[in-house]
Amino acid sequence: MKMLHPKYFLFLFVQLCMGHSAFSQNLPVVPLPQIVKEGGHNMDLDHIQLQVSKGSNIGNLVELWNSYFKEQPSHSGTTKKPLLLGILGDNPDFDAMLLKAVQEDQIATIGNEGYVLVLRKKQFMLAAHSQAGLFYGLQTLRQLIASEWEKEVVVIDWPDFPERIIMDDISRGPISTFEYIKQQIDRLSALKINALTFYVEKVIQSPTYPDFAPGDGKLTLSQIRELSEYAAQNYMHLIGTFQSFGHFEKILAYPQYKDMGATSTMISPIDPKAKLFLQTILEEYIDAFNSPYFNVFCDETWDIGRGKTKAYAESVGIPRFYAEHINFLHGILAKKNKKMMMAGDIILKYEEILDMVPKDIMYLTWEYGAKKDFSPWIKPFADRKLDFMVTPGILNSNRLFPDLTMARTNIDEFSKAGYKTGAKGVFTTIWDDGGIHLFSNDWSGVGFAAEKSWNVGDTPKFNERYGQVNFGCSDTYFQAVEQLLKLKDNPLTFAMGDAIWKQQLLPEAGHSLIVETVGLKEALENIKNAKSILKEPCATRNQMEMQSLELIVDQYHLLLHSKESLLNIAEDYKEASKIQLSHTPKARAILISCMAQVGELHKMYGLLANRFRQAWLKENQIYGLDYALEFYKDKESSLHKLEQALYKQLTYLDLGLSLAPPLQIGLDLQENNKIYFKNWLLLGSIPLDTLEVLPDFTYNPNPKKDIPPVKGTTLNYRGKEYQWTEFQSIDGSVINLRKQFTSNEKSVAYAYCSLDADQAKNVKAFIGSNDGMEIFVNGKLIHSKIIKQPFIIDETEIILPLKNGRNDILLRISQWKGEWQFSFRLDDEEVRYREYNYFTLKN
Repeated sequence: MKMLHPKYFLFLFVQLCMGHSAFSQNLPVVPLPQIVKEGGHNMDLDHIQLQVSKGSNIGNLVELWNSYFKEQPSHSGTTKKPLLLGILGDNPDFDAMLLKAVQEDQIATIGNEGYVLVLRKKQFMLAAHSQAGLFYGLQTLRQLIASEWEKEVVVIDWPDFPERIIMDDISRGPISTFEYIKQQIDRLSALKINALTFYVEKVIQSPTYPDFAPGDGKLTLSQIRELSEYAAQNYMHLIGTFQSFGHFEKILAYPQYKDMGATSTMISPIDPKAKLFLQTILEEYIDAFNSPYFNVFCDETWDIGRGKTKAYAESVGIPRFYAEHINFLHGILAKKNKKMMMAGDIILKYEEILDMVPKDIMYLTWEYGAKKDFSPWIKPFADRKLDFMVTPGILNSNRLFPDLTMARTNIDEFSKAGYKTGAKGVFTTIWDDGGIHLFSNDWSGVGFAAEKSWNVGDTPKFNERYGQVNFGCSDTYFQAVEQLLKLKDNPLTFAMGDAIWKQQLLPEAGHSLIVETVGLKEALENIKNAKSILKEPCATRNQMEMQSLELIVDQYHLLLHSKESLLNIAEDYKEASKIQLSHTPKARAILISCMAQVGELHKMYGLLANRFRQAWLKENQIYGLDYALEFYKDKESSLHKLEQALYKQLTYLDLGLSLAPPLQIGLDLQENNKIYFKNWLLLGSIPLDTLEVLPDFTYNPNPKKDIPPVKGTTLNYRGKEYQWTEFQSIDGSVINLRKQFTSNEKSVAYAYCSLDADQAKNVKAFIGSNDGMEIFVNGKLIHSKIIKQPFIIDETEIILPLKNGRNDILLRISQWKGEWQFSFRLDDEEVRYREYNYFTLKN
């Protein structure tokens, strides 16, 4: 029979002894406390003054408490209500007073970081076994005051996990300012998070190697020390971190460090210069962070065993090769008395590594999806009784807004699985790949992660409690988010991806643009609903968070409205072209209206860009802002060009000249309600005259080598190295390979994607290309047509023989001369995608 946690028996005991529910889902506190007893009398929680029980050392808590209310007006003559604070065991009289409110065995259950908060007419006290426990009790009281709580209440509370950590990615997107990190520490500590860490590749400046940190986006070690001290004052640790194996492309891109790489993305563990570099960096960083942990990551080493390390890795084997590097890093940390943290993904692939490395490593086993079973990510560590933390995520990778629905399921289920199997903590990651995301959009996800890190049980009414605590109102924010998140299932805005934002609004003159409109009407309706809800925002606190939501809603609204408007403008221009000679005044009026609409869109993008810039600078350093603003500027530029072109056509009309065709002025928009495959892995370009057979990289006759390509892997062919690169088209439904590859003629490129089918079936597909293509499905050639011709979208109908589950789709696209394009879509199948992995939906 499975043993039940002592918390369950305490829960039942309190229900019986108190005569009240031990669980109050209405208490406006995040995280929700473990046990709550509401009283029958009303309470006034204003004007509280802390008093310290004799013999208790409560550190800086009085100063912290006073700082929370320093901006509130003081009322002379107001009676201060004393709250007695004490460390249990320091004063027998204080302990005896507490026992009048709670049972002795309840006090024992709170552990080192728990607390007992008694708010009664005749008993007003806070007790804990440590200063940290008192601090967390004060955060609960602070939230009750902010939410204007008015009832007697007794709270008995403790954390389910000793380690409750938030990680912010500051290396692959925005880099937070020093002051904003302080704000993060303030808010995280109020949510009872006890550690903050970062994902770091090159943004912390090294005294020995100062040149790899960006001048306009970095943190110095002096700043890190100050932040560590600030975190300590708020009962938090700052965990040191440095990516120490893979994901090294940013530093290796500098000429002075390039030779340290095994490949362009991975540092070489067997290179003396590289080892000295890592040792120096780690030794410099370690002392600046106040946590007992240091995280070396070492995740996603896609190039392991390749490049300069290939021969050595083959001689000792990948597991031994990886373990030797981990042992090297561990030795550096051990000399500094730091406990190593590292990612667990490579070890899940090669479990034998666990028998080759020290037993005191803290493993971060990560998975960010909404899985039903997390045992594959936990069992290897739990079975060996090794230290590990579950590592869920608030995933912003290449998104405009995080999928909070997926994040909540991921955090909730992964935390529960970790709690049952002995995880030491919850290490929640926030990723910013793509570089156009604001941390303010993550806070509600952070609040949920804080809740599950503290109280892993079922805790209802999170939205209402978070809204009350965070904003001072319970409904507006999450009502708007609910409408916004409907976009994640819409085929046009699937997964809230940033692909739609990066797409061109208009084609260049002389080119066409296919505008996908499937789902446009529904998406606009959802956004208009969200805008309506946000018309009267109720936030009295944390208004940056509400403003950030308003910004993303307005961004979606403008983008979707632009698609609709520009299609209408294109149709109006065609109408003006038809009637320009017979009804010149009407044609002129149409042109003027088109110009006005385009001008208004141009103005709206400029205003939105300015709002985004202001929001960015409230959180982040200047580094990366230019990249984020490019997508606004591109749209402003294309709209400005169209304004000028329309004005020129108006002039021609007034002179009695014919209007130019839409293609000539960059207004050839073609509406299409189909979804095309725009995300691929690409490799090329390989000279066509040297290519007699399919290169030996996938669909190999040797089953051991027959594996599909992976992002970042390379192909060595005829003495030259080619790399598989992730690609996302910005040209609508057509993939323009000339923008990706520099080859002029007689070349071939490869495009790969996977396609998950819900059952084995033959699926109709439509393809288009300039000079023809060959198509392989699961290693078999199913179509081959090489022909010199202009590009025609959907030119050829083919049948894809799909098996149930994952299918490998490989295109070989030829180019003889001139344009080099292709298109690919399925017919009569609903398709969604994550990066270059597509899947069909059940009919």
